Amino acid sequence: MRALAKQYYKTTHDAIRRHDKHHLILGDRYEANAHIAMPLVEAAKPYIDVLSFQDFRDPIEHLDYWYKETGIPVLLADAAGIQRADNNFTRNDGEWYTKVLDGLIENPGCIGFHLCGAYQRNKARRRGLLDEFEKPDQENVSLIQAANEKAARWMNALPSPL
Repeated sequence: MRALAKQYYKTTHDAIRRHDKHHLILGDRYEANAHIAMPLVEAAKPYIDVLSFQDFRDPIEHLDYWYKETGIPVLLADAAGIQRADNNFTRNDGEWYTKVLDGLIENPGCIGFHLCGAYQRNKARRRGLLDEFEKPDQENVSLIQAANEKAARWMNALPSPL
């Protein structure tokens, strides 16, 4: 498994670098709630810049673990807290988002957080921050916006790396 994974990541890495020497390689998106074989991660390490995860249970704990375990920056590439709604739609949970973003800020290796759930809900997807008529879920949009503004203030207060 290690040899196969090494060849896979090396081939992908080399192909990307041929076209863009500065491209950020996010690696595969691992499911943080499933067993991830350490030989696979070890094989990937020389060829990726970031470990990317999907996590709908406990992203704060899982990303902290993987950063400490590997020393590689981590990305929460897919996560959402959802609330069941009376109208057969599912709402993104702005309070959950705030809690997760605050927790990820405490992880020095976390480089980002992608909210899953689409922005515009429809009859098939059944969740999102905008309904099918583009009316925002103002309660949760406001909570998410406030969390992002807080994160931006935190980032702006960091010392410049230069």
